[in-house]
Formats: sequence, structure tokens, C-alpha cells
Amino acid sequence: MCCARCTQQQRLASGSLRILADRERFLGSIPPSHRFPGAVHTNWMPVRPSIVIDDLMFQLHDAASGKHWEGLLWEEVVGALPTRLEARVANKLIDRGIAVSAIAHSLADDAVLWRLADDYEEAMLTLAKRRYVNDAYSVDQFAEVLSAFPTQRGRLQQCLMGLDSSDNQKSQILSGLVD
Repeated sequence: MCCARCTQQQRLASGSLRILADRERFLGSIPPSHRFPGAVHTNWMPVRPSIVIDDLMFQLHDAASGKHWEGLLWEEVVGALPTRLEARVANKLIDRGIAVSAIAHSLADDAVLWRLADDYEEAMLTLAKRRYVNDAYSVDQFAEVLSAFPTQRGRLQQCLMGLDSSDNQKSQILSGLVD
């Protein structure tokens, strides 16, 4: 190593990777109801982290940026994070092509998912599910997703039909998608 600081950063990075590689041990300290948010709730909304987690993600981003192991680190972090990844960190990673698939499969903020929805079906489906089952979204916002992906209407209908809509009008729109 070139200096004591580089040696310390290398030691910290290898320790972080060991912790993340042992996913079960890492997740063992998190209650099962918080491990995988997509599996324990049905509204597909991003879970807001505390300011501490946001700050930690910024620090982690800055520390890992440009390292050869950065992609592996973020794939694991995004997959294990019990909350949504802060949008500014997610966008920085997407800009550099880091962990894009993991972000697309997470409960990211709407703006992040819109950015990925053309290339990642899961991002499109999460947007549609959120708008279909949540009162926070209007009928027009639900229709916006359907309009944005006209070639995917059959797939959207297939994925949404088993869910309870937040509005009868949304159900009617969904029923009328495929003749």
C-alpha cells in the first residue's frame, strides 16, 4: 500500500465485503418483517429510511466510488437494504452503470423507477402496482403508466389482476385493457 490511509481503507473495504458476503449473518440481526420489504408488504411503496441510513449510504458511496469491488458491494447493499436507497445515491450509481438491475428490482422512488422502466420490467411493474393499489395515486397517475407502456398492457394486466385496486375506476381501466 502507498500509505497508512490506503491500508486502512483496504482493511475497511475487505471487512465490509466479508460482512456483506455473509448475507445470512448480516440479515440475522434484522427482524424478518424488515428483511425484504417487497415480501412483507403489498403496496410497493418505498420505505423511507432514517436520516442516519441516508447519510451512511452517501458515505458508503463516496468511500466505494471507483473501487474495483464497488459493483459487488452495491449489488449486496441494495438487495439487503430494508428501506429504499436514497434517490441521489441511486441516480449516481445508475449514471455510472453500477448495480442498475438491483436498483430496478428495489422499492426505489418513483423518479428512479421511471428512469429504469424502459429497460427493466420490474421497475415498470412496481410503478404500475403502486399506482393501482395505493390511494396516494390518482386514476390519472395509474393511467399514465399504462399509456407509457402500450406494448406491455397484457403483461401489466396479468400482473395487476390479482391485486385489489384502490379505486373502482382503476379496476375498470384495467379490465378494458385487453379485449
